[in-house]
Amino acid sequence: MKVTVDWIKEYCPVTLGIDELCERLTMGVAPLESSSVLPDGDRVLELEITSNRGDLMGVLGVAREVHAITGTPLRLPDISYSTVSKKVGKVARVTVEDPELCPRYIARVVEGIKVGPSPAWLTRRLESVGLRSVNNVVDVTNFVCLEYGQPLHAFDLDRLAGSHIIVRRAREGEAMSTLDGKKQALSPERLVIADEKDSVAIAGVMGGQDSEVTTDTTRILLESASFDAASIRRTARSLAMSTESSNRFGRGVAWEGVDQASRRAIALILQVAGGEALQGEIDISAPGAGDSREIALRFEQISRLTGVSIPPDRAVSILESLGCAVVARREDSVTVSAPGHRRDLGREADLIEEVLRIFGYVNVSENPKLAFFPVEPNLLESYRSEVQDLMRGFGYREVLTLSFGAPEADLNPSPWTDAEPLRCLDPVRPELAGLRRGLLSGLIGVKKLNLDHGNEGIRIFEVGRAFLPGKDLPTEKEVLGVLVDEDPLALKGLIESLLTALGSDTPLRWKARPFLLFRPDASWECHVGEKRLGVLGILTPGALGREGGDVSAAELDVEVLASLMTTEREFRALPRYPGARRDISLILDESVTWGQVEEVLRNLGEPTLQDVALFDLYRGKQIPVGKKNFAFSLTFRSKERTLSGEEVETFRHEAIEALQRELGGKIRT
Repeated sequence: MKVTVDWIKEYCPVTLGIDELCERLTMGVAPLESSSVLPDGDRVLELEITSNRGDLMGVLGVAREVHAITGTPLRLPDISYSTVSKKVGKVARVTVEDPELCPRYIARVVEGIKVGPSPAWLTRRLESVGLRSVNNVVDVTNFVCLEYGQPLHAFDLDRLAGSHIIVRRAREGEAMSTLDGKKQALSPERLVIADEKDSVAIAGVMGGQDSEVTTDTTRILLESASFDAASIRRTARSLAMSTESSNRFGRGVAWEGVDQASRRAIALILQVAGGEALQGEIDISAPGAGDSREIALRFEQISRLTGVSIPPDRAVSILESLGCAVVARREDSVTVSAPGHRRDLGREADLIEEVLRIFGYVNVSENPKLAFFPVEPNLLESYRSEVQDLMRGFGYREVLTLSFGAPEADLNPSPWTDAEPLRCLDPVRPELAGLRRGLLSGLIGVKKLNLDHGNEGIRIFEVGRAFLPGKDLPTEKEVLGVLVDEDPLALKGLIESLLTALGSDTPLRWKARPFLLFRPDASWECHVGEKRLGVLGILTPGALGREGGDVSAAELDVEVLASLMTTEREFRALPRYPGARRDISLILDESVTWGQVEEVLRNLGEPTLQDVALFDLYRGKQIPVGKKNFAFSLTFRSKERTLSGEEVETFRHEAIEALQRELGGKIRT
């Protein structure tokens, strides 16, 4: 934002030296990026304006700040003008079809103007901040835009079809030629200003050639509006058009400034271009959009949050100097109404920041006394960190993916819900209009990116939130997503190691469960006790978009993992007696899972059965169709003595009999 010192002094005749003024602006208002001297001795200041301070995108906004930090009286421009009896509504109409994207639109009309060169003072003001003069009418709109931070646009009323302004979304396939001579393709996501035939401006960004003011113009319709800031930012970014208007609308404009800037421009147009202003205006405003915001400030909170003791009267006078109106004053607090041009003020902490800023950061001691209060530890957050540390320790790389996904359920799959994804009202891109219901889609995107760059053998994980629709309010689930270029046994081992590291010895139970992303023959659900831990499987080629080796993935519930975690570990002495291992090769129906085999063996209740481990799965020759062969080992160990060979064989035969009885297994010799 460029502004000159002389221009600031027109509204706030400060007597500070230029260097001191620059220092005060930098320390209390906005950082000074650069400074240069004009031929007439005036100084151009370029200020770095943050996205939340749209009020500083006008010289008046900067002058208000100078008034607050110096106490110099503020002089506002004269916005009064005379009108004729003819009313605006007799010659023009305005229709706002989308009040959410355009909460306020004001139109005023001037007839009988003479378009020509601007007077020297107006040209000089524009050129001092890098703008060229166009003609007296356009120059006034640019001048007032720089003055108030409120963009304006003048239309040639006689070139508007039906003398009708329509604020609407662009139609599919619509296009228009803008003032820079480029033809812009439009889409329904973009707001346009149109007449009864075509679009005549891209709302908040740039006007069109078909209705621009020329030397033949005698009647103008002056537009002053408030547009949705996010919509303007998206439109300007998508069209690669950064303009004085879009930079201001993208930060948000003041509600009352829409009318004040319009009146100021009409007064100046009558001064430099002549003509007659028609009586009244067309003002279309969305209900409640300009309501004032009342904020309470407790005086004790100032010192508690800043460590600086500021007298209550001083705090109130600072807020009043910034344009806040006192609604109620009490001994320990004050309630103020925030000025319309300060859209960034909405809570007590904002007021405290303003008081300290104007009071002066230089007045804060090096060792302010701040009140610190202990905060209860967030257990879930600590469990999350524990899981992340363990996963990194296991050799997996952590990734972060977007919390947004496709709005369609089949493109945004979830093992946690069948409900449709929650939709964003204002998505960054249409394909990211839904909140993610799980992490696997994001991890698959990372895998695809690595494949495109020739990176194989990745092992990645993410701990994040899945957003699930609820009956009343949506819920967030903390989940762990894992993806690896290996078979699912590697992930099964990882999960078991994870539980062991968390201090749990509860056995896992697996059962087949179809999931959209997994192959039908390689998709399982995991349970720990009675709790559902998550899903595991081999990704389908369709999920990856190409054929290739096995890529396995899993998604686990971090809250379930947290419930299994314990900080108290039981000491277990190293075994004093040797173990005995016996292998079994068992033919079973294709439908029988390894989890069922493991469950049957565990249910035997044999105290010396220490471990059950699958080491081979075979289908093929010598195995009947519809069957498969599990080869696994049983490890037996006693804490009191060495087991005899006869005892171990007895236990082995009991296990075989139970498997044959419960699952119909057949020993393969």
